[in-house]
This record gives sequence, C-alpha cells and structure tokens, in this order.
Amino acid sequence: FLRQSWGCVAPLHGTPPSPRHSHATDVYKNSMFCFGGYDGSYQNDFHEFDFEKTTWSIVTTTGETPRARYRASCVVTGSRMCLFGGHDGSHHLNDVHLFDLEACSWSTLSVAGPPPKARDSHVAVAHGKSMYVFGGSTGSAMNDFHELHFEACTWRPVQQERVPARAGAA
Repeated sequence: FLRQSWGCVAPLHGTPPSPRHSHATDVYKNSMFCFGGYDGSYQNDFHEFDFEKTTWSIVTTTGETPRARYRASCVVTGSRMCLFGGHDGSHHLNDVHLFDLEACSWSTLSVAGPPPKARDSHVAVAHGKSMYVFGGSTGSAMNDFHELHFEACTWRPVQQERVPARAGAA
C-alpha cells in the first residue's frame, strides 16, 4: 500500500483459473479463494491462490459442490465461506452454501425466515454473526436489504428508514 501502484503477480507454481468474470472471491488466512464465474460457460470450479507461495491450486472438496453460477457473492466468517445466490445461465438463485475452509467440505444451509428474492449482481458483507445482502438484479434492479444470521440460520429483511428531505434541498 505504500507504493500506491498496481503490479502484475506472476504465480510461481500451479495453473490459474481460466480467464473469467463475475466469480465469487474472498480471502481466508493467507489465501484467496475463487468460486465459479463465467468463461464462456458457467463454472463451479474452486481455486485457491496462496499469497505467500504465489501458487494457484484447485481446491479438492467433499460434500455437494454448488451448481455452476456467476454473479454470486461470498463472505468469510470464522473458518467458513458462505456463498449466496447468483445466476446459473437459466435462473436467478437464492440458495446458501457453506464451505468449511479447514475441512474443505461443502454443505447446503437450510435457512428459516423469508429469503431474499433470487438474484445476481448483489453485494454481501459479513459483520458480527451475520451476512448482509444488498441490491442486485432479479431481471430488474433491486434496492432491498437482508440479513442472514448464521447462528440462528434465519433470514430477515432489514428495514430501511426514509430520511426526510431537508427543507430547501433541491
């Protein structure tokens, strides 16, 4: 960050994922994990880039790998990565998958409460014991806000307060 400049990272070992866009990526410990995306086909492959070794590898997993998708989101909470939504080429999705980053195992999360509409192109962040999802597209742009509480395994819409316009504001 001190140089404030971009540079190309040349991996020392391994094969990087195919050139793609709209993949879901997050960081855990010393690695970046990259799931799915679109490279001419919808993908559900899973790759790891180790920052210290500058090495790409395919992540060998157990459990049921989520179906191919792009424009999904993922967040890391503790030692788990949570993958939400996206588009599989035919349908918008609102499924939730957990990847245990220590055991290298996928599972599908059964969640109570009203789920967000199926969507892609949204943003998600982890904060505290929750994942927050905002906006995205269902075919139309969305402006809604949802919380997935991990311990309770529940969705809830987050109410957005309307801020009154200031007097004299244009």
